[in-house]
Amino acid sequence: MRDIYIVKRILEDKRLSDRAFCIWAALQPFSHNKMDLLFSIDYIGYLLYGKMPSRKESMKVQDGFDELVSSGFIKINQKIGKNEFLCDVTGLYFERGSEYFVVITSDELNTIMNLDTKTDKFQLFRYFVSLVGCFNHSSKLEEEYKGKVCGIALNNVNSLINKRTAIRYNELLEQNHIIYVFRFEDILLSKTFDNEITRIPNAYSRYKDKDICIKFAIHYQNNYGWNNLKERKTSDIANANKSRGLAQKYTALCRGKAYDLKTIKEIYEWAINWNKKQKTLYDEEISKGNTPELLEKDLSIFDEYIKNKEEVA
Repeated sequence: MRDIYIVKRILEDKRLSDRAFCIWAALQPFSHNKMDLLFSIDYIGYLLYGKMPSRKESMKVQDGFDELVSSGFIKINQKIGKNEFLCDVTGLYFERGSEYFVVITSDELNTIMNLDTKTDKFQLFRYFVSLVGCFNHSSKLEEEYKGKVCGIALNNVNSLINKRTAIRYNELLEQNHIIYVFRFEDILLSKTFDNEITRIPNAYSRYKDKDICIKFAIHYQNNYGWNNLKERKTSDIANANKSRGLAQKYTALCRGKAYDLKTIKEIYEWAINWNKKQKTLYDEEISKGNTPELLEKDLSIFDEYIKNKEEVA
């Protein structure tokens, strides 16, 4: 199994047919050789399919090869036989680090090209490379997810095909255990378009990284999905209302209003937590060189309940 390094410039080049793109990918691992290499159409077909190609497959290989020659990616320096050539393939080479690239394996290329489907497998492979090229490598992403998953809308994956085709390709790749798709059932509330509601885009990975994709997707949904946010907001509102009510009761207690021991305990716990938060804010301001006022609640109001204070605390 060989790694194939596909530069994004080639992947997105609309002038290059899908057949030529796939032959480019099959021959790319040889591009670092500065010497002329002997290739035959059958051997290139073997690189593409992982087996000797049929006559029909060889014709497609020939089409893609001829296009790469006419486009200047491959130079034929000598024709040995009808379908054998001494070639300079350094035109396929690019310096890693100078351009964005996607890493695919020869096994993935062979698997897709041998699928039992009437679908255009040349276009399908190009779509697959586009999808893998969307996997997130951000430094902000946890290490276990880097380069293995992405969450993306279909119309942002590949500009060379329409959304309906992309959906069909996803289903085909998923059925053959080449990719895994996590389909969210939650929505997002957009912060940039006046609270526009949108469905969370699907999450994708290679099928072998299925468990990582599920973990990534659930984590994302729990943090950004509307249903979870709604539950948290409801809880936050309830806690805020309770805190506001206890603050009012603390004020009333200071003015002499009587409460039962259970209510006094709740007010006391609220006052303790209030003071802890205020002390934290106070210390933060002090560390910045400021001179803040410490806004603590007076706990002496609970002194008359001193005999029950242990119960209250």
